[in-house]
Amino acid sequence: MTIKKQKTSPPPRNGIAVSPPPCGGELISVVLPSWNVGKYITECLNSVCGQTYRNLEVIVVDDGSTDDTFAIADEIGKKDSRIKIIRQENAGVSVARNTGLSAATGDLVHFVDPDDKLANADFYERIAAAIGDCDIAVVGFIDEKRSARPAVDYKKLKIYSGKQAKINASGIARRPGILRFIYRRDFLLKNNLKFEPGRVTSQDVMFALPAVYYANKIVTVPGTFYWYRRNPNGAMRDSARAAARKQNKEIIWDRAVRFAVQHGFFLGFRRGFWKWVKLKFFK
Repeated sequence: MTIKKQKTSPPPRNGIAVSPPPCGGELISVVLPSWNVGKYITECLNSVCGQTYRNLEVIVVDDGSTDDTFAIADEIGKKDSRIKIIRQENAGVSVARNTGLSAATGDLVHFVDPDDKLANADFYERIAAAIGDCDIAVVGFIDEKRSARPAVDYKKLKIYSGKQAKINASGIARRPGILRFIYRRDFLLKNNLKFEPGRVTSQDVMFALPAVYYANKIVTVPGTFYWYRRNPNGAMRDSARAAARKQNKEIIWDRAVRFAVQHGFFLGFRRGFWKWVKLKFFK
């Protein structure tokens, strides 16, 4: 694993506020848990490493890939010294994310799935300008399979600190994945937030939900979009595990609803509403 200095590039022309120097500002650790994503990882890394915000460390955790994922990442890493590659035996996406988080040294952490990409080149520039003293920044979301139009599109930079206000603004019940959230690393460490190994789907719900709850403040960042691709060969798309995924999802959302009741907030009508009512009013 090598760490070298990377050449800088000019700052963007359309940042949210006054931008930090191109290679100044807070260090952002971008964690990519990677398993058999050779088809996609070049595009993903290009979208990350081509950011106008240069102060990044990009941590690729190769989770026992059997295709050319490592070879591609390694070749790209030879041209960009901000990229670190960690190889481990296949242990699942949760363990891979935990490995990346343990290796991260940045002020901020963003988990990116390597079959996805960042939709705009000033993604991290806008995050760095907006986050201030908030624990979490929340961005927009494009679901490639459904539409190129954003499924989540924040129109205003706005800070939320109230318990229910954070839950509502984050959209955590509608889209609970961690991909839309950029975290302060010291906040994650302070609250001992880690991913639970062994889950085949919804691994990030009981990471993202407590994180939003425990955050002192979150900020929504306009004009910033994560591009989500439904990879048919991804870690969650093995049809042979469909029953296990369904059962796992039910277990996770049962825990999420119980967490909401315990801590006195409402997840909304979509996620386990009647279970929430039962636990809240008919214990």
